[in-house]
Amino acid sequence: MIKKLFYIIDWGVLFLWNLPSFLRKPKQIAWIKAFTKPINDFYQSKQLWRESIRYRLAHSGEVIYLEKVLNEYFEIADYDPKDHNATKKIYIGEGDEIFPIWLAIQQEEELQWLALDSEEAPLYTPTTQEVSAFASFTIFYPGNLTLSEIEMSALVKYYIDTKQFTIKKYTL
Repeated sequence: MIKKLFYIIDWGVLFLWNLPSFLRKPKQIAWIKAFTKPINDFYQSKQLWRESIRYRLAHSGEVIYLEKVLNEYFEIADYDPKDHNATKKIYIGEGDEIFPIWLAIQQEEELQWLALDSEEAPLYTPTTQEVSAFASFTIFYPGNLTLSEIEMSALVKYYIDTKQFTIKKYTL
């Protein structure tokens, strides 16, 4: 693993090191700092961008990481990433997902008999649209916080775009 200090460059210092020692006068140093200021600013902005990418790559769509990202993004008071389970305010719970009933075909041994409306217990088979409309999981957040559900939805879809979910408030 590469240590962080190896790829952080201070361009002003680098140029000063490459300047011959007899030219290292206050006026020359000021010129070098003035010329390297835009490079340093651009490099620092790219370092911040790099750290944000590293943060995104370190967190996946797993429940614990998604809860951590949501609690950190919305800056929840008293949230401590080291003690996640005890301090989280936004959490993920079970959804109201239903699963389709697969019917056997004649070549298979286990056949399903569907009851008619006049019989006692008809077997209900949900359609593909009904199955896809139900949520796989639910995100709960405290009702006393004013959070943007649209922003929360966009953040969750960045990590998990294939699952349906709902967002609900809860009271403490």
